[in-house]
Amino acid sequence: GQRYYVEALHKQAWGPGYLAVAWTLPNGTRQEPIPGSALIPFAAPTTSTPPPPTTGPTTGSTTGTVSGTRARITVTFAAPVASATASIAPTLYNKARVLQLEEDDAPLAAFTDLYPLLRGGTRNGQSLPGLRFTDGCGRSRPFTAAVAINGRNTYNNSVWLDAGPNHDPGKLVWSQAQTLLSSGWDIENHSDLHTATNPAQQIADLDALIANRLQGYKPSVHIVPTNFSGYPTAAFAAGYAAVSSNSQADNLPMLNPYNAGRVALSALPAAGTPFVYNRYLADLSAGETTQAQLARLKALTDALLAPGTTPTEAYLQRVFTHGMDFAVLADWMSYTQLAAQDRLWVTTLREFAEYRRVRSQVLKTEALSANTLTIDLDYANLSANTRFQNLTLLLDSPGTIASITVTGADSATYNLSTKMVNVFRHQQATTSTPTPTPTPTPTACTGTGSLTREQWDNVPGNTVAAVPTGTPPSSTAPVAQFEAPAQTATNYAARLRGFICPPQTGTYTFWIVADDAAELYLSPDADPARKVPLAACAGWTASARDFTRYPSQRSAPVTLQAGQRYYVEALHKQAWGPGYLAVAWTLPNGTRQEPIPGSALIPYSATASRGQLATSTATATSSEPRSSLAGAAQASRVEVYPNPLSGSQSRGLISFEVAQGGPVALSLFNLKGQLVRQLFAGTVEPGVRREQPLNTAGLSEGVYLVRLVTSREVINQKVVVGR
Repeated sequence: GQRYYVEALHKQAWGPGYLAVAWTLPNGTRQEPIPGSALIPFAAPTTSTPPPPTTGPTTGSTTGTVSGTRARITVTFAAPVASATASIAPTLYNKARVLQLEEDDAPLAAFTDLYPLLRGGTRNGQSLPGLRFTDGCGRSRPFTAAVAINGRNTYNNSVWLDAGPNHDPGKLVWSQAQTLLSSGWDIENHSDLHTATNPAQQIADLDALIANRLQGYKPSVHIVPTNFSGYPTAAFAAGYAAVSSNSQADNLPMLNPYNAGRVALSALPAAGTPFVYNRYLADLSAGETTQAQLARLKALTDALLAPGTTPTEAYLQRVFTHGMDFAVLADWMSYTQLAAQDRLWVTTLREFAEYRRVRSQVLKTEALSANTLTIDLDYANLSANTRFQNLTLLLDSPGTIASITVTGADSATYNLSTKMVNVFRHQQATTSTPTPTPTPTPTACTGTGSLTREQWDNVPGNTVAAVPTGTPPSSTAPVAQFEAPAQTATNYAARLRGFICPPQTGTYTFWIVADDAAELYLSPDADPARKVPLAACAGWTASARDFTRYPSQRSAPVTLQAGQRYYVEALHKQAWGPGYLAVAWTLPNGTRQEPIPGSALIPYSATASRGQLATSTATATSSEPRSSLAGAAQASRVEVYPNPLSGSQSRGLISFEVAQGGPVALSLFNLKGQLVRQLFAGTVEPGVRREQPLNTAGLSEGVYLVRLVTSREVINQKVVVGR
């Protein structure tokens, strides 16, 4: 609650320009960047309120703290007025048109494509400025959207958004969904199994799963799966604020009732009355070209923005997709922003529905005395689970406004010229207080504090294959964390290696970032000879914290034991320009560390490696005869079928099993020894056959090696990719 002055200076010369500041809260929560709810715009101290300028609108903002159920807006006029009153606008920011966009079935593109397009960010190396409208009071607001998710798939009952060997790479993971929520987006309930059976139970099961994975979040919008009946009724019975479908309403009103086009807000039933919002399908139709799809979507925008039956009528358009070509999506949304001329509120169904509900439930009282209008808003009667409690007030008075103050709200913005006030009150995107992330307990390893970094100078090339690890390095030095010092030297190669000592037992995920290229390896024990590839950064990135540019930068989940030493190695090749390398991880308790700190790292020592290996070997041979180990190795196998694989979009299947259970890694290499894909990493049971799909999309014609690495052996299987 204490104000601290903060300042960031930024200078940009050429190329993409950006600046962001993040923080970690005392409970371990990390926010990237620091949200506006903790920020107050700078204002030089003054002893009196300056008069409004003679030309142009006077806008401003205030930041405060929600206290109780009341907010007060005090409007001071330049002189006493005979009349002054306030009304609540039909839409937030008093926009004449509303567009809602959602992605069904949790596609990864919602995070990698739509999110940076709307909010601003980087996609495939391209810097995107974001799409915005203004709040009518001098502040810009980013477009937001929603993602409708399911819980479990019907094939093996695994959770769609859980990371791991069963995760569909085309789907979101929970951490990405949490990022969307934290940015004002919405996560919607689309049923647990996406089937017709027992709608009430499927809604409840997915609610419980979302609450567990997303820090207690409670959805308020249900998207009917397919056209299954019973879901709208069950959702409203469960307290949902809104339901949407393009075909099923359970005999409730559906608006628009005739088609999925725009609907006038005056035609909507009163807030709190159950009805189903219709929605327009934006997917590419069978036989439709992308040019025709884009033309169709632009026509939809034109229809939304067209004049209404009256000049003051506001209209709503809902659009959904299961995924869209990015060029079409970007062109359509940019066209929409330009055509709207700031008349459009691009938001989620939840925020829109809750605005209507808050507008109907809040109690507004006014008192005018001389030159002061006092407006009180009482939120005591709001429905439970109301996340967005924002309102826009329109002031009506012939007088000139000198100042506006707002108390009892998170923040407010106002425009003295147009006499509009936005009052912001937010319930956090959680309905329960998350448990603070515990600080990892110290590891049982000794000698932690650094890794060993070796550098070879005057090495041409920009791929990891050029790192000359078989020759003495030009220099060797320790690094205090899993990060190479940033430098502008050219044509060098490097290796960071040593041992990693996990602070907790459980599943870890690793990330690597570099400029120009890097690969990360981990051994199932302290033996460097057993290292397996975990992740790779194939080319330069936007910054030393750009861990998400390439899918290969993220490892599959790896199970590690607390206090156990594991050999770790990162190879790094730099040609020219800024050079950097960093490795991050997520701990089993969800804590993310960028980069991995020195408290979990031990510098490389060949003696330490041999000592640990000797202990491991002695333990294994004392509990199992060497002949049994040899037999076990012969029983492990890897098969690829069909082989060869033909066609750029062929799908093959890799079948493998091991005789001795434990951690394994399955990877695809080219004949140069370069990692192409990390296919699987995790713990498997002995004698259990596992299958892993292999898609040839993105693979060049040629011969590859499917490599299975266990704690006892390395098995290679050739696979031919043809055209």
